[in-house]
Amino acid sequence: MDFVNDEQGYERMDQVYKDMISGLGVEDERSELDIYLSDKVENPNTLLGTEYDVLSWWKVNAGKFPILSEMARDVLAMQVSSVASESAFSTSGRIIDPYRSCLTHYMVEVLMCTEQWMKAEIKLGEKTFVSNTEMLADVTLQDELQKMYPRPN
Repeated sequence: MDFVNDEQGYERMDQVYKDMISGLGVEDERSELDIYLSDKVENPNTLLGTEYDVLSWWKVNAGKFPILSEMARDVLAMQVSSVASESAFSTSGRIIDPYRSCLTHYMVEVLMCTEQWMKAEIKLGEKTFVSNTEMLADVTLQDELQKMYPRPN
């Protein structure tokens, strides 16, 4: 192995190290994901009643897995969806089926809101409906007006 000498006759350590590494064949051709997946599984030594903080683990190991830690931060930092929005979507799925797909978005909204109002026994603003028939007539009128005069997109 030839050593590169500087002007004072000393070996350049960086060149010696590079030569040693290339001679040993230490260069790892595996991707960051492969290295992460081949690592040992970590046993979180947490106290009873405390939770293991995955986001903190990725912060600590960001030097070892820079790309994966960025991805983990992006994914794990997202807020979990609320139950209310899931409930609304599942309700609309029950209202809109193949037989009712011709309903306007206004009518779907009315049906969903009416169900919630009836369950909670809430009066519709200051206007109190005498009967369900009157309420249905008002909704039907609004739906017909919307079909006749659609909103510009």
